[in-house]
This record gives sequence, C-alpha cells and structure tokens, in this order.
Amino acid sequence: MAPSSRLHITLNKSPDKTIQTHTYNHRVDLVLPTDLYTLISAGLGPALAQPLRCWRFRAPLSALLETGFLNKYIKSGDVIMLSQGRVDADNIYTLTSGILRLSLRHETYETAGLVGKPARFGNTAGSKRPRRYLVEHNLRDPSMSPGKKNFDRLVWSFANVLKDPVTWLFCDLNQAKMPETVSCPVLSALSALPRDMQMPVVVATTDVLVPGLVAPEGSRIAGGGKSEKAEFHREMWREWALGVYEWLAMVQLGATGAADRVRVRDTVDPLLSTYEVEDGVAGSVMRLTWRGMVPATWIGRLWRAVNASMDGKDGWAAITVHGFENSPISWGANAHGSLNGGENGYTILRLPREGAAGEKSGRCIIYEVLGSQDEYS
Repeated sequence: MAPSSRLHITLNKSPDKTIQTHTYNHRVDLVLPTDLYTLISAGLGPALAQPLRCWRFRAPLSALLETGFLNKYIKSGDVIMLSQGRVDADNIYTLTSGILRLSLRHETYETAGLVGKPARFGNTAGSKRPRRYLVEHNLRDPSMSPGKKNFDRLVWSFANVLKDPVTWLFCDLNQAKMPETVSCPVLSALSALPRDMQMPVVVATTDVLVPGLVAPEGSRIAGGGKSEKAEFHREMWREWALGVYEWLAMVQLGATGAADRVRVRDTVDPLLSTYEVEDGVAGSVMRLTWRGMVPATWIGRLWRAVNASMDGKDGWAAITVHGFENSPISWGANAHGSLNGGENGYTILRLPREGAAGEKSGRCIIYEVLGSQDEYS
C-alpha cells in the first residue's frame, strides 16, 4: 500500500517558520467573516499596496550565468525561480537564496559533468542504480565567477548538455524597490511576461453555515496522562480540529463561493453525502485569493497585518497557502516528490476570543499538509 499524505496540527505555535521557510507558493486564500473584513480592510491597505508580481519566460540554464542576470538578480539581488515540469519525471531547476538546485534524471546526470548525490525521492527502493540525482551550487559563492573552475564547469554543462530552453516562473523579492514604470532590460531581453498579482479575486458568500470555532469543553491537544479519559479528550480535540479544517477547505472550494455542502439551504440527498456542519450558524464570509508565484515574505507581511488589525476585536481569520506540487523542495531545503500526491501547503487559523471580552486573543491553529514524499516534519 502506498504511503498516505500527512497532516500536522499544532496549537499556539508561532507561524513564522511555517510561512517564511515555504518558498514556492502558487495560491493564497484569506477567509474571514464579512463583518470583520469590513472593520479591518483599511488596516490591510499598506500590506496589500506592496507590489506583487511575477514573471514568466522561456530560457536555458545558461541565461542565469549571463553577467547581467547573475550580478543583478543573484549576486546582489534576491529572487526565486522554478522551472516547469514533473518533479519525478523531468529535469527540474530551482533558484532560491542564490542556491541553484538541479533535480536531474539519471541519463542527464551521467553526461552533465557535475557532481551531485542521489535524490531523496524519485528513486526505486533497493535499486543499485538511482533514477534521479540532485546537484546544488551556491551562485553567490566567490568561486562562482568566470575563470574559476566550478563556474566554468557549469558554463560547459549548460552549453553542451543542459542546453534546452525551459519555462521559468520568476519572482524578484526586492521588487518593492523597483520603479513600476521602468522595464528591466535584463528581463526584457528574455521576453519575460509580467503577471500582476497585487489585486486579489474577492468572493463573498452570504449563506454559509459557520461551525463552532471554540474547542469542545474538556478537550485538549496534548497532555493529561495515559488514561482512557485523557486519550478521549485528546481525540475529541483532534476530531474538532479536523472538522474545522474540512470546513475551511469547503469554503475555499467553489470558484464563485463556498461549496454547496456548507450552504444554509443545502438539500443534498444523504445517500450521496453525509457531510454536515456541526453546530453550524448562518453567517457570511469573504474570500480573497491571490494566484501566481507568491513569495513567503509577502505572505508573512499579509498575515501580520491581519493579526495587527484584529487586535482588540473578536472574530476569526484563516489563511491557506498552496505550494507547487512539482517543486523538488517544500519547507526550507527539505526534499519533496510528487508520487502518490505532491501536496505541500498550510492553513493558519486565528481563533476567536474565548471567555471574557478582555481575554487575550491571537491564539492560532496551524495545519501543515504534506504528501507521502516529503522530508519535512
């Protein structure tokens, strides 16, 4: 039986590491009650006003070593890049923090003249001959300059073996410093097509059943001992947390609003679906969606703005981030494969305030979803 996907759930842990180390993101959803959005939308203005765009172009690996590109975007700049393809079948390339990662098929690796190691995923267990290899080079290293051995080896390999153009997604992490009206000549030379992601797609759903977002009394995420009663309380909390996660997924499912199963007037035949919103109360929610190559720094800035705007106010908010399934890494430098599902993403839910009005708020649940092939834990 193939290994299944995993879902890690934590409570009251800072989400900074989850956000900042997850580099390759293609969709971000922010969900919150409509009345709360009305109250805090002005506070989100500065975060949403930051430039947010990515570029798409077709070029060989050798373009990254051209003096103009290398100096502007790698040596002195900060960009993320991901090539198009299937991570378990094609040659896939990434660039982040100046580190170029080449996930290569065995046949390509044998002729590329580069030194690497067998990839963590994409290889057959017990096989004497790895099917995939990983090659890494820090292009910011002083040795990565023309005339140096390591650099010239890359130049030769990119000119003679890894020479086919590929489609790239490119995001400049310093784009806020770039004048909007000035076209970068380096990207223009590559015929790069910009995609503006700053304005989200906003969808309002007015007839949603909202579940109770306060954990059942007596339930707990951990601790309490080894007794059956303690285990029951832990299981009760996990079932509640999974139910909330499933509901959030339903709210984000429809292109024009929440899925029918969470609508007030849903009348589905119970023979077709037994799903129901437990303790659901009719409400209205807003969903804001950004698509493209969305950098982790921008996501972190958005989430901090949401939290700051909610201080002193009751309510809840959730942000869900979807990673590229065909990226060879997920969080940090942890290897990632897509066999049997390449999920890698997370949801952060800021819970409503419990108890008295003066009680401290800001508690959150973090859900991290991983496919069966992922080193992150």
